[in-house]
Amino acid sequence: MPDVEALVRQISDLRRQLDRTAQIVVAKDNDLKPLDKDKDKLKQILTRLRQRMRQVGATLFREGG
Repeated sequence: MPDVEALVRQISDLRRQLDRTAQIVVAKDNDLKPLDKDKDKLKQILTRLRQRMRQVGATLFREGG
């Protein structure tokens, strides 16, 4: 028959690990939120740059350059 106190200690330890893991997940999520915003801004910049490059290319083509 398993030692009840040992099982209680194991359960307590697992609960602490679970709590710590939850804290880590929340912290990582908080780290990722600003990075997601930066990624979205960079995508917008890239889109605008591509559009501008097309405009410049079209202008150069029309001018024969």
